[in-house]
Amino acid sequence: MPAIKQSVCFNPFNQKDVTPAKLVAAAARIGYQSVEMAAEEHWPLIKDSGLDIAIVVGHASLPDGLNKRGNHDRIEDELLANIDLAVQNRIPALICFSGNREGKSDEEGLANCVEGLLRVTTAAEEKGVTLCMELLNSRVNHPDYQCDRTAWGVAMCRAVGSPRVKLLHDIYHMQIMEGDLIRNVTDYVDYIGHFHTAGNPGRQDLDEHQEIYYPPIMTAIATTDYEGYVGHEYRPKAGTIASLEHAFRVCDVCQRPDRWHPRSVTNRRRPRRRDPQRGPNGASDPERSLSGAPGHARPRCGSLSRPEPLRRRAGALHRLLRQTRAPRAQATPAPGQRGLPDLQYRRGRRAHWR
Repeated sequence: MPAIKQSVCFNPFNQKDVTPAKLVAAAARIGYQSVEMAAEEHWPLIKDSGLDIAIVVGHASLPDGLNKRGNHDRIEDELLANIDLAVQNRIPALICFSGNREGKSDEEGLANCVEGLLRVTTAAEEKGVTLCMELLNSRVNHPDYQCDRTAWGVAMCRAVGSPRVKLLHDIYHMQIMEGDLIRNVTDYVDYIGHFHTAGNPGRQDLDEHQEIYYPPIMTAIATTDYEGYVGHEYRPKAGTIASLEHAFRVCDVCQRPDRWHPRSVTNRRRPRRRDPQRGPNGASDPERSLSGAPGHARPRCGSLSRPEPLRRRAGALHRLLRQTRAPRAQATPAPGQRGLPDLQYRRGRRAHWR
């Protein structure tokens, strides 16, 4: 199972105490592979740090998008220019928006979006840039937005019929609109070109105070043929860098899958029962460890040590036998007769014969 390629959305984490240089350096140190949706002026900084730019916005604007025929000329020019810019900077994907309904039916809005995208799909296919229509919720954050359900977006992709037109599946937004996240991800992963994360409600950290449990969702994504990025797009509550570190650990399920427990979304190990007679890592001798890491105790072997409860029972039995043993027999056996038993027990062995 391959690792999830994780990305940082630039704007939410570019706080007052976190400069662009500090944010990019922290992302690289933590293990992120991309910083996305940054302004063009920050692209050289990201590239010089060895990171990718997974995706950027392809056209304006979110409420005034492709579902209006009057916008098609403008959006076509913007997308064609940004496709060339993406090729120059090795950016694999651009974000597109359906726009608000403004009274349009789902069928009319879908037909208009398909018509607008068909004007640029040839260029996208030739240049190898994927156009990702973003799925957003229309209940809380973006009222009246048209592309607000996975089924609608998939129908649009199928109508366009291009491998370079896919969806940006925002897990936070789709949890609000429809739930059933793992089923939709696995059923429609062929139509998804990018993912975004955030905690719900609040669109903040991926912690235990929100309802989306991300490890199994990331596992479901990793078990498919998806090769794109998962971008974290949320407002950190406090401690921007610490929040990024935590989000990375939450979604890094493919590296250490044994670290997750259903009762914890804060990346803590499952508590282990400890024998007071054993060392802190679960072994009778703390130095007998395969790797020295907690939870990796060396397999026990009977030739190395006897379990403590057995030692206690054996010692009690020996003391009892010493207290109740019969006196040593003094008789000397006659020639040809078997000797008398020596009833003195020695170290748990049976009686000896003289």
